[in-house]
Amino acid sequence: MKVTTYRENTIKNYLHWVLRDKKAANPIINFFQRTYNLTAADDIRTLIQKLQEHPEVVYDKLRNYSQDKAEVKNRLAYLLQRLALDFQLDWDQETYFGTGLYLDGDRRLLEMLKYLHSGAKTREEIANHFNISEKSLSDDLKVLQDDYSFMGQNMKITLKRGDNTYESTIHPIFLPLNLTEIFALTIAIKTLVDESNLLKDHLHNISDRIFQQLSPYASEKILRDAEKYSITFNHVPTCYNPESNYTSHERKERLNENLIHFIKLGEPREVRFIHEGHEISKIGIPKFSPTTDSWERISLIEFDNTLTEISIDQIIDIS
Repeated sequence: MKVTTYRENTIKNYLHWVLRDKKAANPIINFFQRTYNLTAADDIRTLIQKLQEHPEVVYDKLRNYSQDKAEVKNRLAYLLQRLALDFQLDWDQETYFGTGLYLDGDRRLLEMLKYLHSGAKTREEIANHFNISEKSLSDDLKVLQDDYSFMGQNMKITLKRGDNTYESTIHPIFLPLNLTEIFALTIAIKTLVDESNLLKDHLHNISDRIFQQLSPYASEKILRDAEKYSITFNHVPTCYNPESNYTSHERKERLNENLIHFIKLGEPREVRFIHEGHEISKIGIPKFSPTTDSWERISLIEFDNTLTEISIDQIIDIS
């Protein structure tokens, strides 16, 4: 192995040369001193040998790193790339960092919400997935259980005490939008959605939530267009609507929301509806009707594959 772009192959000189900044290099030098008991004057090849023989040490050290983890990880990742290029090395960075190890702060909390959205997880499963210590896990779970707030929206996970697992029914989505896209998700949705549309309440809710997150400049622009179309935006609670709201037997006005939830699940449900003046009860899998594009009807697929078309306004209850 030969490096000809700098005079001395010490760890200090190599890192100063690669990172182009002594201030950026010094934390990495200190990291390797603590990790492999190396000094800044040691040969860079000694560091390479340590990295090849004991990659797990980097992983373990970073796992419990408490300060500027993301910044240190990013500099280490860049360093490994340069070492591979300069010394013709072949190594997998996942060996050193694992999944999620670089995540800090809000980014990790948001990714944790997405992870828990896929189903209930134990503390061990969460910690292993994000490669974090028990202390970091406890801190994160406490924040998420106490109404985590991000960009004006409150989000919360639940603890299932019976089996001591955590789950989330929310999937955070944050989009960098220009004004045209904001217009599409606020003004356009409210003008295009039909009042008979099964999703109308959800669509209006989405538009209202987006509007509440706008800057004063953007909200002023959207309000000008809203006046042209006689559109108003309603204030909605900053907390999200948990899926559990859709599974309980609620009043008639929540029927549409229950329908959407049950259609999403794709499981057999009992539907009570009025047909020719008589109340009828059937069990089947509810689907959006393929015979209409306005979502004013659903199709109920029964066990013998019989297909029953039901108008939304005829439904009494679905459970």
